[in-house]
Amino acid sequence: MGISWDWLRPLITAPYVPALGPAHPEAVTGGLFDAVIEIAGTGRFLPHDKDRRWAARKDEQVLTRAIACEPGLTLIPVLSTRRASCVKVHTYSQDPRGALSRAAELGRRLCEQHGAERGRLVWFLPPASEPDPVAACTRIQMRTFSPGDHVPGPAPGVVPLEEVTGPARATFSVFAQKLAADGFAFLDARIREHGGTGPVLTAQRDGTIAGAIGPMEIMPDSRGAAQLLPQYFGVLPAYRGQGLGRSLWRAAMHWGQQHQAAYQLLQTETGGASDRLCRSEGLTDLGLHHHPVNGCRAGASGTRSPDPRSQTGARLAARELRAPADPGDDGPHDLAALAAEVAPALADGLDQQQAAPVLGVLAGFRPRRRQRAGVPDEDHDLRPVADKPHPHGTLPHRMRYLHRVGDQFRDHQLRVLPRRLSAPFP
Repeated sequence: MGISWDWLRPLITAPYVPALGPAHPEAVTGGLFDAVIEIAGTGRFLPHDKDRRWAARKDEQVLTRAIACEPGLTLIPVLSTRRASCVKVHTYSQDPRGALSRAAELGRRLCEQHGAERGRLVWFLPPASEPDPVAACTRIQMRTFSPGDHVPGPAPGVVPLEEVTGPARATFSVFAQKLAADGFAFLDARIREHGGTGPVLTAQRDGTIAGAIGPMEIMPDSRGAAQLLPQYFGVLPAYRGQGLGRSLWRAAMHWGQQHQAAYQLLQTETGGASDRLCRSEGLTDLGLHHHPVNGCRAGASGTRSPDPRSQTGARLAARELRAPADPGDDGPHDLAALAAEVAPALADGLDQQQAAPVLGVLAGFRPRRRQRAGVPDEDHDLRPVADKPHPHGTLPHRMRYLHRVGDQFRDHQLRVLPRRLSAPFP
């Protein structure tokens, strides 16, 4: 089934196209959706698909026969075979939370039909909206370039990687491994094995690469406008708070201006460091893109409207958090029971004090585990989570923060949370 643009157009609250990603608001047209649907299942890329930089074949496709399009609601499912197979159901509605029950029902059916290992709901909110408190959320932002704009030049010390020589050049691989979760290990391997990427801008401290942004590349969008493509962007924890991130960001924007880019689109984790930086730099908010943290699913009969704050989602998360006991610990840990204890906190206003001890365990804040992983004790503060100041005060942000820390302990069996903390369809 195809789509009716007359029905879909009033439901688009953020410029996001399934299997393609964020797009310039003026590029989001019925023709663009039709183009994505037309190549579904062929493995081909559209000429303006940013992912064509990294692969020879498209690994996401719209499941065209399962599209549901009607007045007030459009559901567009996508099958991704990248790493683990996943069905994503993109929900377009003026009341997306009210449509999640039906989206989940479609997702469950498609997961069974295609043998997908997991499923995910995706929904959107317009600019200036508050993020859903129990959803992993990114903000779609846009930086526009105009001929008359003044963009400061690169700060001293920000240079392309290709101009870094000597011992400092060899530290990029070390930097990349430390920020592997941010994509730099992939980028480093790509540079070493294939080459041919755009410039990667770097900043050094103490003779080592401490921050980087790149690759810097421009590609025409569906209208022919020059788009500066998204980059990998990160600074080592030891050097954060020193202005390196802002220096790298401004150097990247200067590069875009010098190379006649018209705009750049980014997705930043709401409330995160990159989000705060981009907002302080005056980027335009285009809307919010959500994945569920604790699941939004229908009741057993499939008729109950989902409540994103309900205990149902926490019970679903609990089911996914089952892990065997570690013989090296004092006793078994029933992570399902621990996660279930978070349910009242989620349902009753996100009480951080109540949820903190559970989240601390789930994130791996255990001295014995950390010592076996080879991480020195002093690397992480072991105070109770609720006692530690943190720039992201809401519980979902802390959950994502704690999980990022937990990713460092790859040699034990607690690493069972999906990186974005999004629950599959039941």
